[in-house]
Amino acid sequence: MHPSLHSRLQAWLIAGIVPLAAVEPPVEPMSLWFTSPATGYLESCPLGNGRLGAMDFGGVDECRVVLNESSVWSGGPYDANRPDAHQCLEATRKAIFSGDLETAKGLLDAHFKYRDGVAGWSDDKQFGCYQILGDLTLHFKASGKRLDVSSPSGHARGDGGGPVMEIRYDGVGGASAPAPTGHTIRSSIDGTDRTKWCVPNAGAAVSWQAELPAARKISSYSLTSADDMPVRDPKAWSLEASNDGTQWTTLDKQSMPEPFPKRFEKKSFDLAKPGEYRFYRFTFIPRDPYFQLSEITLAGVDLTKAPPAPADYRRDLNVMRGVSTTRFSIDGVEFERELLVSKPAEVIAMRIRASKKGSLNFTAALSRGRDAKVHADGKIHVMEGQLPFNKPGSGESGEGVKFRGLLAVSNRGGKSTTTDTGIRIEGADDAVLLISAGTNLRNEGFEQQINTRLQDALATPFADLLAEATRDHASYMDRCQLDLPAGPNAKLPTPERVRLNEASPDPSLAALYFQFGRHLIVSSSRPDSPFPGNLQGIWADEYSTPWRGDFHTNINLQMNYWAAGSANLAECHLPLMRFLEGMAKEGEKTAKAYHNAPGWVAYHTQNPWFETAPSYLAAAAGPVSGAWLVQHVWDHYQFTQDRDFLKRYYPLLRSASEFCAAVLVEDPRSKHLVTVPSSSPENAFAYTAPDGSRKNGWLCAGSTYDMQIMRGLFKATTAAARVLGIDEDFAKLIDATSARLAPTRLNSEGRIMEWQEDYEEIEITHRHSSHLWGLYPGDEISANTPDLLEGARKSLDRRGDASTGWSMAWKANFWARLNDGDRAAKLLSMLIGRGASNLFCLHPPFQIDGNLGGCAAVAEMLVQSHDGTITLLPALPAAWKDGKVSGLRARGDFTVDITWQEGKVTDYRITSPAAREVKLKVNGIVKSHTTTPR
Repeated sequence: MHPSLHSRLQAWLIAGIVPLAAVEPPVEPMSLWFTSPATGYLESCPLGNGRLGAMDFGGVDECRVVLNESSVWSGGPYDANRPDAHQCLEATRKAIFSGDLETAKGLLDAHFKYRDGVAGWSDDKQFGCYQILGDLTLHFKASGKRLDVSSPSGHARGDGGGPVMEIRYDGVGGASAPAPTGHTIRSSIDGTDRTKWCVPNAGAAVSWQAELPAARKISSYSLTSADDMPVRDPKAWSLEASNDGTQWTTLDKQSMPEPFPKRFEKKSFDLAKPGEYRFYRFTFIPRDPYFQLSEITLAGVDLTKAPPAPADYRRDLNVMRGVSTTRFSIDGVEFERELLVSKPAEVIAMRIRASKKGSLNFTAALSRGRDAKVHADGKIHVMEGQLPFNKPGSGESGEGVKFRGLLAVSNRGGKSTTTDTGIRIEGADDAVLLISAGTNLRNEGFEQQINTRLQDALATPFADLLAEATRDHASYMDRCQLDLPAGPNAKLPTPERVRLNEASPDPSLAALYFQFGRHLIVSSSRPDSPFPGNLQGIWADEYSTPWRGDFHTNINLQMNYWAAGSANLAECHLPLMRFLEGMAKEGEKTAKAYHNAPGWVAYHTQNPWFETAPSYLAAAAGPVSGAWLVQHVWDHYQFTQDRDFLKRYYPLLRSASEFCAAVLVEDPRSKHLVTVPSSSPENAFAYTAPDGSRKNGWLCAGSTYDMQIMRGLFKATTAAARVLGIDEDFAKLIDATSARLAPTRLNSEGRIMEWQEDYEEIEITHRHSSHLWGLYPGDEISANTPDLLEGARKSLDRRGDASTGWSMAWKANFWARLNDGDRAAKLLSMLIGRGASNLFCLHPPFQIDGNLGGCAAVAEMLVQSHDGTITLLPALPAAWKDGKVSGLRARGDFTVDITWQEGKVTDYRITSPAAREVKLKVNGIVKSHTTTPR
């Protein structure tokens, strides 16, 4: 046994850990764990350092690690604004106020769009699209007892295709098309001709190889064509066989004019001189840049049976340390892989160990399905390329983002060989893989930067890399600890816990979900991250991510940061603040073009170049996406009390308020100030047109959403000005403007009205609950407004619980603010139980906002501080009757620890930089409390 692994096993025994053969849960309860490798990224273990990301699939014979870097974006900078768009406003407003919404929509469709020649958000090579950086693929020499299918030419990954989600531009996803194994090599042996192996940039040859558990005599084989263009079918190929994988015998050669005239056509070929062999290898000669094949069969061999995971297989993600570990044994040899993404070293690192000396034999390679090439540079395997940019205007390609990834291996024992196809390790005792990567997006000279990082990591022992990385990750995670009762399924693997969660809620899984959310924040948004977390954080398995993987700002980007303050991760907020600075600068152009107004505005889709122009109006016709997002400046200050921070970012609040005040108009009916045009994001209503006909529409004057957000912005801006002791005249002007905004009102049935008119909703259970913004994350609907509070409750009951993932997360926060812990816990349970087996939230598809919104909901159930009182356990579910939490944060720079039993607080501690008097509510009693100095 390897000495270091032997020492570790001894340590496990001393610590009382059950031997691995029992496949027990990890010792750290805040861990995700699995008893089989991932079949897709929704079963992977996500890791990150705020810039670099990795998704560990934990395979046995072949292990895939998805690689991400937060600036891998297609597209580039350009001005999308239509300079004269504001000229339609007078006519548009007149039409809306008169009820002629069709005319108003026509005016906006013609004028509130990108300038001529700009495709914008509809073009993922112009607006841009967040993409996968590439793959690290490890191919191990299979045991003689296991069936293995691989591609020696490096094409096993295919084109990265997977389950396809139909995406409509109204922001609604359709049903997933069944594609259980994607377009990888596994599709060629899955037993169905409706999936395929599809290879882009196929090159001169594509190879397919099967290693059988024992030598078999194959008398014939068959190939089946796939669904796409015939030119991509096999036309010329050879079949070879071997017993040792080195000496090969040619069994058959074919070159045919049109072997597959039909789609899904199966052709069989007999072998003239069959023999008994363990290895069978096809070499296909493509006739198109793309190569495709539906099925390959070898007569008498069932290739559809994927090799089972070893009986003692366990893969786990320790979210408190930020390490993914895979352990299993084959033929008596124990293997262990540890994967981390180091912030101190700025590299991805994997250590592979075995209990038997000289038993590590594998190939490691970087790959990418498009826009990249790989090659050897000495001992380093290099992947580099440039992403496309359809620059508007000239018809020529723009200068897209350049990227580069470097792979190096340090092995003890054995030998390593680096070629253009990867790094081959033979007979090693253990090995450390290191990846350094980056792009030139606002980072010229990145090539030298990533090379230096790689060399420094190579000079550092893995034990030191591991210790530094985990210490850094834990410095964030350990600030907050949560212990909730264990449910009946708490010892099961994570996928089983998820599957059973709705039927048998497990409070300890809610605690894990909370900490997993914090792990995702820490992993995707560090203080120095180039960008805030996008719709998928920093993780992507695709080249065309849903909704471009953009920065959606009609709720999604905001939701990503709801937990930053309350869950004690305030520094992780900072990438969003810097992003706001870029948005404000670009948004000044949009404010001028679309409203002829001062200040800045942003509509709801942003890219790394801060595009702020309108894209899809039904999702945000009102100009408040930026007005909502910028309130995170005040939110951050409330939790941190950092005056220097507030001084730096106050101008963003002021400028946003200046814009909002300038664009408000008086409603001739109510005399209130409203936004026109306006909408309640993505929702619609039925109305009677001037001609008496019944129509559906979404345009309106002064949606409740717009009005609540503007009130929140004005309140935050004037409060910030007074904290800083500046701008009093401006603050008074904004106070006066805020007082004239159309108020939040109830309809005749007592529900919050979503529009100024009590329109009939087309979709009662719509996923957006925009008219309840004032309940959460706003604070205008509270115990101080009991009628509105009850109206919000009735509105939520009408909306229903089941919805998209992020919507259920939002509703959990709503119910927490309504002090209904059981209803909040129900929504949280639904959010988890209808998510992926690795706890990723499913919209569907995967969107990280639901994870982070759910994390915020757990904090909101335990501590609230939005109304001037610190309330302990304001929405505690009955199932969480016993527990403890430490390190939650309350507004005012307070840290809160609580212990409770039978639903009652038994102990608490509130600390602050200096002793202060606070208003505290404990077990229903409000009192004055003196905090403990930190």
